[in-house]
Amino acid sequence: SSNRTWRGNLELRPLTGLKIGLDGGSSRIDTRYVSPLTLAQFNADPAQPGSNPWAVPADAYNHQKLESDTWRLSATLDLSPAWQLHASHDREDKLSDYGPGWRPNYDYDSDDLSMRYRGEAFSLSGGIQTFDGLRIGTSDRTGKKNTGFYLQGQYHLATTTLSAGARRENIEYTYTPTAGATVQADHDLDAWDLGVNQRLNERVSLFANYNRAYQAPDIDRFFTWGGGFNAFITPARSRTLNLGLNHVSPTNRLKFTVFHAKLDHEIYYYSTGPWSGYNTNLDRTHKYGLELQDTWRATDSLGISLNYAYTRALIDHEDDGGGAFDGKDLPGVPRHSATLGLAWRLNAASSVNLSHTWRGSAWAAEDFANALSQRQAVYQSTDVVYRYRHGQLEWFAAVENLFAHKNGMWITDDAIYPVNFTRNWRLGMKAAF
Repeated sequence: SSNRTWRGNLELRPLTGLKIGLDGGSSRIDTRYVSPLTLAQFNADPAQPGSNPWAVPADAYNHQKLESDTWRLSATLDLSPAWQLHASHDREDKLSDYGPGWRPNYDYDSDDLSMRYRGEAFSLSGGIQTFDGLRIGTSDRTGKKNTGFYLQGQYHLATTTLSAGARRENIEYTYTPTAGATVQADHDLDAWDLGVNQRLNERVSLFANYNRAYQAPDIDRFFTWGGGFNAFITPARSRTLNLGLNHVSPTNRLKFTVFHAKLDHEIYYYSTGPWSGYNTNLDRTHKYGLELQDTWRATDSLGISLNYAYTRALIDHEDDGGGAFDGKDLPGVPRHSATLGLAWRLNAASSVNLSHTWRGSAWAAEDFANALSQRQAVYQSTDVVYRYRHGQLEWFAAVENLFAHKNGMWITDDAIYPVNFTRNWRLGMKAAF
């Protein structure tokens, strides 16, 4: 693959309290997608081509050219020391070219208008956001329009912080084929959040948060694996409770959280066979677990960090599986994952960061019945970064997956996509003026 990207930013301050920004960017990405390997092929050489029955010859890669051009105009006005007005407009033109017959073009426009208040004990922000997106295919046009209103605030007492927020959004979908009737869908969605943080002393605080959220599918989720329109998908909804503790000392920062989430209509890809399938909804699922984050300053020059998560993700009910998925683990979600990091400052100008990421085994991505013989293997990667700073220049050298651990994504039995299985080197420089 190849990636050629540029970005530019211009910021003007023509008046006191007024900031105007203009951003632009362009990307040209050329990618060959590897075909899946059998377990024997993956163990022998994960770099070999797989077998793609749609390609000529059969071991050729699927080819995609992605072109994206974006720009953004924004303005921020300080009405007073406490009040601020912000407005922005974003535009993206995108072409995703998989070859003749599958070259969707995208036009996206987004607007945001917000007002913010920041006082000594109380802060409040609210506004309106709109999105108008269009996907233009060779024989159809699919549109998505969003209009959302939101309000969020925080109130600080002596040892207590209260937070609350809400959002109301209308989403309209339209699918218009060249031949055939137009199909439409309309959704009114609500989200809200309540939170509290209670400081017990100078080092310990407790927090709780309960929220209701939603996820509206993007346009591409309505199409099958081969590019044909399937159907609109119901937006996903969730209700999540978080309870946690923070402990902060001069040499250590600890955060511990337990969570439980109930979801309706979680979006997933339902496979109907090799090279065929569609996106749809899991009727009811739930997730629970815990997260631990700890950073310890062992010495003035050495820091140690640990991030650990335990997660259970379960399917309560799902219609497409005819009951076979009920009570099963959601595939692709490991129960245990951890990242261990070391940050060593060699001297005033240089430092070394070493980290090891580990994710446990899980059911293969399409194994919703938890019945396949092959499971998602453990993921491991050891990364090292060296940085050297001199004046306004910073040089860095990085090695990713230092021990070249063979990582892959298991889709089903003998369908494995190799990922991050090589040792990768990066060199770079950053200058600030």
